[in-house]
Amino acid sequence: MLDQEGDKDFLELLDKYERWLIEGKDGFFDQDDLLDIIDYYYEKNEDKKIASAIDLGISLYPDNVEFTIRKAQHIHAIQAPKLALDFLLKSYSKFKDNYDYAYLLAFFYFDCQMSNKAIEIYLSLLSKNANNKEVLSSLGNTYMSDQDFKSASLVFFRLLRIEPTNENALESLSYCAQFSENADKYKEFLLTLCHKNPYSEPNWTYYGLLLYYLKLFEDAIDAFSFALSIDSNAFTAHIYKGQSLISLGNTEEGINSLLDALALSPDTSIIHLFIGKAYEQQGDFRSAINYYKSCIKYEATNSEALMGCGICYFELDEFKKGLPFIKRALKEEPKNTQYLLTYAEMLYKENYTKEGEEIYQELYDKKEELDLVTCNWAMAMASCGKNLEGITLINNTLSNNTFNDPMIYLILMELSCKEEYLHDTLADELTNIFLKFPISIDIDMIKEYCPSILQIPQYKHIIKEHIHEN
Repeated sequence: MLDQEGDKDFLELLDKYERWLIEGKDGFFDQDDLLDIIDYYYEKNEDKKIASAIDLGISLYPDNVEFTIRKAQHIHAIQAPKLALDFLLKSYSKFKDNYDYAYLLAFFYFDCQMSNKAIEIYLSLLSKNANNKEVLSSLGNTYMSDQDFKSASLVFFRLLRIEPTNENALESLSYCAQFSENADKYKEFLLTLCHKNPYSEPNWTYYGLLLYYLKLFEDAIDAFSFALSIDSNAFTAHIYKGQSLISLGNTEEGINSLLDALALSPDTSIIHLFIGKAYEQQGDFRSAINYYKSCIKYEATNSEALMGCGICYFELDEFKKGLPFIKRALKEEPKNTQYLLTYAEMLYKENYTKEGEEIYQELYDKKEELDLVTCNWAMAMASCGKNLEGITLINNTLSNNTFNDPMIYLILMELSCKEEYLHDTLADELTNIFLKFPISIDIDMIKEYCPSILQIPQYKHIIKEHIHEN
């Protein structure tokens, strides 16, 4: 757009328009001139004058879709998405075949949480132009918002075949493909794009990101290293190379990679969060708190960082310092089961047993993630010397429910192992667990949920027999 304030012709036009506004006399303005006036008022943030100019445009040029679009966008900006949608729909019969009108209508449907109607419009537009990158991107993002990752993957796959270095499509496909039954197909596709565009940092970065999501951390590190050899300032590659290293247990080198990313983008909250998590994993709770707090500085509502502060203070026996952070995290995510369970466990260990019981009971009564809630509550009971109460709780839960995960059965076995008089009765129970879950149980799961069984000699042969079969 020209510098209109320094353009004599435009200033004369603007003066004519503003005199018309004041005097209210009949006036004629070319449609392109009116659009320039509207743009000028947008730059000045003069909403009333924007609205007046748009309304004049609609009255003079009722068949010009541009003024209807501007009106809808203005309503959307200063009032509400639903009002903008209602206004736009009034002109549906007149403008439904116009691309800009249809595309905006789809956006408003999406913004009003009517994604199915948005998808219908996007598919209709693609039937007229299958290679429309703008529509493909919006359709893919809509599927993603609906968590229809299979459909989203297919759409971003199509988009990348048209534009192989499209960063939005690369990032989105990397994320969506991890949930697809065809993850290997998309992995090979992204690798092929890397070979076709060997000097494209985004291709290598987002290929690496899919590998990271698929927990192929060593291959992910190689891909991120390629990306960084092309562009050492590729901070996404630094971030997830660091995360991959940490996942492989190389925490120090991983933190260094994250610090490289932080140097490139100091105000990116997620980097502070990841460094905090890494230090927490190392047991360096003071350093973890510092980075969690710096994350909160840039993103005050980051519940992970808030909860992380609370947990680290608890680990340092400074529960009262951590409590405000925990409460802020729960304010952000009041229904987060894991946060509530963590808080309840802390209350138990800090001798606020009644308050902890209330949280456990409320979660238990909701019956959501019942096996996880039951196990956490039972283990909290056991930690306070109420082992038999924990066993009773699990048995009562199992008498009324069946679970497809072996965790609750193994934890019941763990609590039973702590009662020596039950040792001679556990053989059948242990065998039944293996028979019920013949594939999913491995030695790592036993070490995590039922380590005490490994210390009882008479059961080692049962474990060895069934783990060997797996």
